[in-house]
Amino acid sequence: MTHLPSPFGVDFPLSSNELQELKPYITPKLFKKNDTIFPQGKICNELFIMHKGLVRCFYILDDKDVNLRLLCDQSAVLAYSSFIKQVPSVESIQCLQDCEGFMLSLSHIKTLRRQLPIITEYERIMAEQHYLAMERRLHTIQHKSAEQRYHHFIKEMPKKIVTETPAHHIAAYLGITPESFSRVKRKLYI
Repeated sequence: MTHLPSPFGVDFPLSSNELQELKPYITPKLFKKNDTIFPQGKICNELFIMHKGLVRCFYILDDKDVNLRLLCDQSAVLAYSSFIKQVPSVESIQCLQDCEGFMLSLSHIKTLRRQLPIITEYERIMAEQHYLAMERRLHTIQHKSAEQRYHHFIKEMPKKIVTETPAHHIAAYLGITPESFSRVKRKLYI
């Protein structure tokens, strides 16, 4: 019994037959820091299962980056609304570190649903986790002060995201200026 690399740390045991059925459909992929995995304006037809790395999902509003999601190891990475609706993406996904994992195309996912029932379970958990990530961000930005937002961020996010995401990207996620974020961090650690 082996395991399908899984989104968000959820293991999916696979028999050797299931693994053999899956292998032809997955493509190992490495991205370098600052690479764009999925660009804005393109239709997202693939899912990147990230074993290791750190990415941001963002769009630009009034010449400022707005980070929607920050994802790290064992995450399903995709421009989710584009993937579902098959329309050009309004967001981009960029590597904040070198990232490794594998790609799986939407057409292959459709085929695999029929061959491997575990794929449907995988998709369900992926959808749940993306919903929870967006809900977490909404709860974070509903806090009034920058300090409250940062405290919520520290409490709710995986440690790797808190400790390894560059400060200006955390500020963009929190909806505050880098200067405000710097003041909040100084105040917290004094």
